[in-house]
Amino acid sequence: MALSSEGAGRKSSGSYYTPADVADHFWRLFWRHHKVSDRIGAVRMIDQTTFVEPSVGAGMFLFSLLRSLASFGLGPEEVRGIKFKAVDLNRAALDFVSSQVSTLSEQFGVRLDGVQLEHGNFLDWAQNANLDKAVFVGNPPFVTNDRGSRWKNLYADFVEAMIENGKGSGIGLVLP
Repeated sequence: MALSSEGAGRKSSGSYYTPADVADHFWRLFWRHHKVSDRIGAVRMIDQTTFVEPSVGAGMFLFSLLRSLASFGLGPEEVRGIKFKAVDLNRAALDFVSSQVSTLSEQFGVRLDGVQLEHGNFLDWAQNANLDKAVFVGNPPFVTNDRGSRWKNLYADFVEAMIENGKGSGIGLVLP
C-alpha cells in the first residue's frame, strides 16, 4: 500500500497501481487475441517473446502473467525461461518487485533470471534497449504533459517510444 500513496510526485508521475482483477482480465484478453488457449501455445509464446512493461509499479502485470501461465498448466520449469523487462522510475517499486520475485523463486524452487528490473525513465531506456520480438504490456501513466509538449499526455509519449523503438513489436496496454 505504501507504493500506491508515495509522496506528492504520485499524481505528476502517474504512479497509480493496477488492481489484480484488471491485470488478470488483461491477460485473458491477451491470450485470446494471440489465439493461445492451451499449455503448448503458452510455452511457444513465452519462448518467442520478450515482455516489456514500461511502468512496472508493484509488478501486478508480471505476477498476473505468472498466474495466467499456471492456469495453462505451466510449472516452474516452463516459466524459468520467461523474458520480462520491467522498467520504472520508482526505486522503491522495483525493490518491492525484486523481493516478490525472490520470494516466488524460493517458494517454488525456480530461478526467474529472465526477469530484468530496470531503474529509469522508459522514454530514455527504450532508445538504447534491444526490443526485438518484444511485446509491450501494462498500464503506462496517463497524466497531462507540460504545455508545449509534443503530446498532451504522457501515455502518448510511451506509445510513441514503443512504436519508434520496438521495430515491429507488439503492444498490449490498458487504456484509461
